Amino acid sequence: DPRAVAVMPGVTPIIGRTRQEARDLARELGDLVRPEATLAFMQQMFGGVDFTVYDLDAPFPDVRDLMPAHASVSRPALFMAMAEEEGLTLRQVAQRIGLSTGHRSLVGTPDEIADDLVRWYEADAADGFNLMPADLPRGLEDFVEEVVPRLQDRGIFRKEYTGGTLREHLGAPAPAQDQGDGTLMADAR
Repeated sequence: DPRAVAVMPGVTPIIGRTRQEARDLARELGDLVRPEATLAFMQQMFGGVDFTVYDLDAPFPDVRDLMPAHASVSRPALFMAMAEEEGLTLRQVAQRIGLSTGHRSLVGTPDEIADDLVRWYEADAADGFNLMPADLPRGLEDFVEEVVPRLQDRGIFRKEYTGGTLREHLGAPAPAQDQGDGTLMADAR
């Protein structure tokens, strides 16, 4: 039953009043990350590709042909597409990955961030999101004050809680309980 599992990918929103302001903030926050430290993480993520042989300030390299068949597919593809769409250098991608701990980075205005989340939700690609702000408390405050109202206006984010547990908020069924004799019984809660 698809409703029995909630898909909630991690996202790192970096929000600005304009797209340029958001990109400037991403660059400012990224400057706090040592790309060299992230390159080892990227090497694992990309199936062993050694990024230390590339110029950090050159465009992000196309490493698709260097990735082994056993390499992860979704995250490298996500970061390669981001690099291509935004014209990012290897340094900038390493900084974004460092800020987002490898999760999806969303850089833009409150409307752009809301649009992206709504697109994923309406396409049944996500039931919700794990928010991972790049900076606290500002990143969380910006999201709550600027993005949440837009999601509420679109009917995607609740305005009040109706349940008492996360499971109830997600509409997930209660787990079966072991009865001590090897049989399971669904929890009626």
